[in-house]
Amino acid sequence: MRVDLIEVKSGNDYKKHHALSRLMKVENWKFDKKYVFCKGNVECADGVVYLPWYMIMFYRREQIPETLLYEIDLSGL
Repeated sequence: MRVDLIEVKSGNDYKKHHALSRLMKVENWKFDKKYVFCKGNVECADGVVYLPWYMIMFYRREQIPETLLYEIDLSGL
């Protein structure tokens, strides 16, 4: 299962995200992507993607198909 971390910041110190940082430090938990929506510009630092607030309308989780069809090619046997 994939999990994205999202935090929304309103101040100038949007690079200080205590909750997000604490979750990232847990070794047993693996997260797919980490986003901070803030008043800054698009930026990526230390595995965190910083995006302006207005871009939250474009955020959408990647959908896993309900069924996966596999076709095995045994013609070479």
